[in-house]
Amino acid sequence: MRYLKKRKRLGILFIIPSFLGVCIFVLLPYMGILLRSFNVTGGNGNPSFVNYEKVLSNSAFRLAVKNTVYFTCVSIPLLIVLSLLIAYFIASRIKNSKWVQTGVLLPMVIPVSTVVILWNAIFHEYGFLNKILQFPPGGGVDWMNDRYAMGVLVLTFLWRNIGFAIVLWIAGISAIPSAMTEAARIDGANGRQRFLYIVCPNLVYYFLCITMLALINSFKIYREAYLIAGEYPAESIYMLQHLFNNWFRDLQVANLSAGAVIQLVITVLALFLLLRVCVRKGLEL
Repeated sequence: MRYLKKRKRLGILFIIPSFLGVCIFVLLPYMGILLRSFNVTGGNGNPSFVNYEKVLSNSAFRLAVKNTVYFTCVSIPLLIVLSLLIAYFIASRIKNSKWVQTGVLLPMVIPVSTVVILWNAIFHEYGFLNKILQFPPGGGVDWMNDRYAMGVLVLTFLWRNIGFAIVLWIAGISAIPSAMTEAARIDGANGRQRFLYIVCPNLVYYFLCITMLALINSFKIYREAYLIAGEYPAESIYMLQHLFNNWFRDLQVANLSAGAVIQLVITVLALFLLLRVCVRKGLEL
């Protein structure tokens, strides 16, 4: 018992440096942003919601929120569904899938600059896609500066992130006892029924993990959108990250702080609801 207590104390000592680093470099800056967002130095010195009112009434902020929410609600469900179907096919049909799993992860290791060059070569007004579709020179579609820009951005997100989701789904499917699926097959369940009633219910926690990672990665798509279309892209792909970058460039710290707090609150609430639903479903199983 004394030995276990000693090991526990040693473990706490190892954690303290990391905890102090998080407090200094993460929590304290967050507290500073929170204070700035409430405009504690303005007016009579009392906290106010002036910055939040300005941000919420800003047309650029509303456009960025609409596009970001639309992109998230389209890209993440597509990623989850497509990756699950592909993973189930690989796990059930391909015996040695290690090489396949390595192959689907390759887009994640390609540098962003290389992806931007490739996408410009494909989706530019004079790119390969317009040549394949036989549009006349100079009269083709500039895919990244047209109404199709959001579709290209969703395609980019899927192409870069579907690999990690497939690998995680395969790990979850492999962890399901084969006796369960075999018993269902003997009882007369077909492939679709085994997938819906045996495989899917046992992947609840994998679904939670993949959704959280996909949500985090969805905010990184700004790099591709920024490098391809610049600071002021087509309205359909003007995201929150574009807006925050422009506010930071113009040193609009109060607006930036309020917008960041709003985004954080919405994201945390969405993740909390997702966690609660998944945990409840997992306990029911």
